[in-house]
Amino acid sequence: MKKFGLILAFIAIVLPVLSQESGNQYYMSFFAKYYQVSILNYEKEGYCVKVDLESSNTDATAELYVKYANLPNFIVNLEIIKSQFAKYTKQAVKDNARSMEVQLDSWFKRNFIIYKTRTHIYQDDGIKLKAFFEVKDDGQCIAVIESPSFKAPKSHNVAETNSFIIFQTVDEFEDFVNVLKKFEK
Repeated sequence: MKKFGLILAFIAIVLPVLSQESGNQYYMSFFAKYYQVSILNYEKEGYCVKVDLESSNTDATAELYVKYANLPNFIVNLEIIKSQFAKYTKQAVKDNARSMEVQLDSWFKRNFIIYKTRTHIYQDDGIKLKAFFEVKDDGQCIAVIESPSFKAPKSHNVAETNSFIIFQTVDEFEDFVNVLKKFEK
């Protein structure tokens, strides 16, 4: 019985700590920036893994929320995209390809994104992420995971925005996946 009480006390101490934004970072070399990954208990959504994203709108920051139960699906999709990226990169280098874009297979479960501006917080629910492989004009190969466009109400005067993660190497995929796997346990 004492062991059970100790376990409950441990859970009571650890869960609030886990619900805080404690976590790790991943690096997007495309932007030469670190982004935060953490786990938290988000309002009515329950436990989620929060991933900071790059935003196409400089006035809005973007955060992807993956429900904890959907994290394994998210990781599997990253692995699928990583293998496609490696295959297409090898072929693009071999063919000396330039200026092309190919849709990548992905089956991300629905997630939500929070956009924060100086005056408002917007929740974009049920978004379906898409992935594509791109070869830039200079031959640089990238994989992009992108959200659909988000437009705030007209009265808020916020420009349309997208959010995304860009990978330039297989190692960047692996580093990101390793950060996410720490939260699976």
